[in-house]
Amino acid sequence: LPKVFALHVLSDSMVPRYEPGDLIYCGGRDAVPGDHVVIETFPEENERNGKAFIKKLVKRTAAELVVEQYNPPKTLTFNRYAIKHVWRVIPLKELLGY
Repeated sequence: LPKVFALHVLSDSMVPRYEPGDLIYCGGRDAVPGDHVVIETFPEENERNGKAFIKKLVKRTAAELVVEQYNPPKTLTFNRYAIKHVWRVIPLKELLGY
C-alpha cells in the first residue's frame, strides 16, 4: 500500500468502531462513501495547525464533504475549501491481506 501511516484515535466520537487510544492506519486508495476517513483541516486564523477528525464518509460534492459520527450520532458538513486532506482509514482485514 503506498503512503500508509498510523495515527492514534484521541476522541470518543466514533465509539464503538474506534476507541480512544486505538491505532488506525491511513492511506491507500481514495476514500468513497461508506469508508471511514481522517479529515485534516487548514489552520483557522490565529491557529498554528489545523485539526484532524475521524468520521464516516457519507458523500462528497464539489463544495462540501458530508460525514457522520457515532457518539453522539450526528451528521457534519465540511466546506471543501477548509479541508487540507482526506485520508481513508484502511480496514484491518485489508492491512492483513484478507
